[in-house]
Amino acid sequence: MIKVILFDLGGVVTETKFDDVLIKYGSEYGWNLAQLRDKIFGEEYFLLLKGQLTLDEFIVYLAKSVDNVMIEDLRRFVDEYYHAELVREEVREIILKLKGNLKVALITNDIGRLYYKLVELDLLGLFDEVINSYQVGFCKPDIEIYKYALKKFKVEGKECLYIDNNDRSLESAKELGIKVIKFKDTLKLEEELKNLELF
Repeated sequence: MIKVILFDLGGVVTETKFDDVLIKYGSEYGWNLAQLRDKIFGEEYFLLLKGQLTLDEFIVYLAKSVDNVMIEDLRRFVDEYYHAELVREEVREIILKLKGNLKVALITNDIGRLYYKLVELDLLGLFDEVINSYQVGFCKPDIEIYKYALKKFKVEGKECLYIDNNDRSLESAKELGIKVIKFKDTLKLEEELKNLELF
């Protein structure tokens, strides 16, 4: 019996527009997008997600690592990139319907500003719990973040359902016996939740 549902944020609860921001800044400032992507999502990024680097330290690292990039431009870029998300209102409605019968949690990788993002998106209070990589010290797809979630809710893997759009994250959760749904669209999600008799 499912007692807890874990929702990913970007790509599930929200629709992300990250690439649009990257292309905009690359065009505006003549940045090397391939180099920028490589540095943004390198080892230092995962240290940031785990709270082992501050956002300021990460921005300074990027400024030193990418050609022809000014630190103030990078700060504006990071801010706009971070907020390039729109809530999927249909998913919000699904969460509200699920909440009465079981625990619903958010599990997400973040760079230390999640509270402000949730306020901006009007998602604060929607979830019973929020598991934030920056606070817990583990980031998806590391299996440890899913172990943390099971321990926090005092449930076994088979009592937990995880919804994400990332295959590697889903595979890690499955190793613990967690049931998973790969998010494709809202209608498909509703159908799969009905099949599990949760909706």
